[in-house]
Amino acid sequence: MDELNYFIDASLLQPTDFDIAVLIASYYNLDIIDYKDKAYPDIVMNNTLIKYVGNRIWYVYMDSINRWIETTESILSNNISTVIVSLYGNRKKHYVAKMRNEKDDLMKERYTKMSAQCDNIITLLKQSGKKDNYIKEVKYLLCDNYFIEKLDTKEHLLGFKNGVYDFEKGVFRKGQPTDYISLSTRYDYIEYNPEDKTQKELERYISQVYADDDVKEYVMNILGMAACCGKMEQFNIFWGDSGANGKSTFMSLLQKAFGDYAKTLPVALFTQKRAASNAACAEVERLKGARLVTTSEPDEDDVFNVGIVKEYTGNDMITARGLYKTPVEFRLMAKFILCCNKFPKRRQTTGQHQKQNFFKKDPNIDKKLEKFPAYLMSLIIHNIQKIYPELEFDVPESVQYNTNQYQKDTDLFRQFLTEEVIALDKKDSNKNNKLLISNLYSRFMKWLKSNASISVNVTRQDVKRKLEQNAYVISRDEKYVLYCKMRMEEESDEEDDEPSNNQTETEDNDIVAVFQHWLKHKFLPVIDITNVDDIHNRIPTQYIYSMFLSEYNKPVSNNEQAMIYDVMCDYFETVHNIIKKNAKNTFRNQAMCLCGIKMKS
Repeated sequence: MDELNYFIDASLLQPTDFDIAVLIASYYNLDIIDYKDKAYPDIVMNNTLIKYVGNRIWYVYMDSINRWIETTESILSNNISTVIVSLYGNRKKHYVAKMRNEKDDLMKERYTKMSAQCDNIITLLKQSGKKDNYIKEVKYLLCDNYFIEKLDTKEHLLGFKNGVYDFEKGVFRKGQPTDYISLSTRYDYIEYNPEDKTQKELERYISQVYADDDVKEYVMNILGMAACCGKMEQFNIFWGDSGANGKSTFMSLLQKAFGDYAKTLPVALFTQKRAASNAACAEVERLKGARLVTTSEPDEDDVFNVGIVKEYTGNDMITARGLYKTPVEFRLMAKFILCCNKFPKRRQTTGQHQKQNFFKKDPNIDKKLEKFPAYLMSLIIHNIQKIYPELEFDVPESVQYNTNQYQKDTDLFRQFLTEEVIALDKKDSNKNNKLLISNLYSRFMKWLKSNASISVNVTRQDVKRKLEQNAYVISRDEKYVLYCKMRMEEESDEEDDEPSNNQTETEDNDIVAVFQHWLKHKFLPVIDITNVDDIHNRIPTQYIYSMFLSEYNKPVSNNEQAMIYDVMCDYFETVHNIIKKNAKNTFRNQAMCLCGIKMKS
């Protein structure tokens, strides 16, 4: 306590508001207190570790429940009139004793003045006006702008009412202020005992919920991953028959078992459009430190926004702002669970996020769960500690099957390939069995308009990536997909010089197909290599594009314009190959012109 006595004596010699505030701040400042000091346990027991974080928000460490809790300045005001007063009272007793034993008159006079000054300051500490002045000064001295960022960030620690479980060391211990824990399960930790009557009853209940032992073990591992913040980029979906009470009852048990670490989110957060980055979102801000997040069942017409799901389940840093608060950046550690009767719809176009998992559950569930939360967490910790820190486990076949089936049902591009594209044997040497990726993209966008019930946003790069994911072969120049053809395509080695009216009407809906047909019927390659360099055999691409627009007579988007130029480049390469077969000269492209072609007469 030497540091505190030093600040007390300094305030006695110069009793300004600031000097007294320095003493108060030194008493409550976690960074100054020596843990080895014999007085430290008393300080903690008296709830005297306090932090100010701004916006009139204070935190005090409660040793009785092993965590920091949010409070107001009233706790400091009360302690000034009691705890701080007692410090000066004890210091007065010290000087009175020194005065009685001192023989030197000068020293006696000094001790008498110090004792009297203690009485004067004690009187000031009990005046509300003075206390307000001290608190204003203490705010600046105790302010910690990074305290909120430190809270609940130690992923290996799980807070209980009677202590903290450390997953890294595999032990339960007494909590410390430096654990920076503000969340708790809100019940005492119970050591796992397989012979305990309640523990056996709980495990029988879980076996009724998950009759399949593999699925039961997998679910317990997922919950263990949530408890210890294991890395899992998943959105877990628990589903069952409509009207079954198992889902909601089991979720209720999980929420009680995780206590403060369990949060709920409105499903609209995953189905609505992404909010502005600077918009307040109290629902997300309160997820800091959460380990388990459950959501309500979506309506039948709700569609999940895959981008938002990926953002919240990627174990990445996110920034959120509560109402009338400053933004807070934190790592979202929680595992997400959705309960529903039917598989939810999702806005899926590119296959970027295929990590949802599904569970079929028995409907017969006991509702008497009030005594289970502590025993459930004990079981969760016991099971996950077996595989910690590797945290590797297998996915049951039934879960993998349901997951794969859901991916197939919601993968629009895979449906398109199944309905519209024929995959050919890769041993087929026919080089004509290929499709221009830009053409396939155009066909896919047309197919979406007729078959997708939701709006989608797809790029050509998405299409290329999905083709590779579905084991299609992409050409080296990345312009073609090989060994395939359109299912409804009528192949013919000879084309009519002019398309029929019916054909034109059909292809008008596909601008790439229309342009390809138009290009082949307007221009011919110059087979005579001696005429390739003739100025009349070079046609600017912009001229060709303008000529097509004048005949197409329909608006063309920027995306369609890019596809048209891709087709021209493709046609250029085709002409190039024809000329190379008839001559040894090299073929060259000049200033955005298609060389070696001429218009049909």
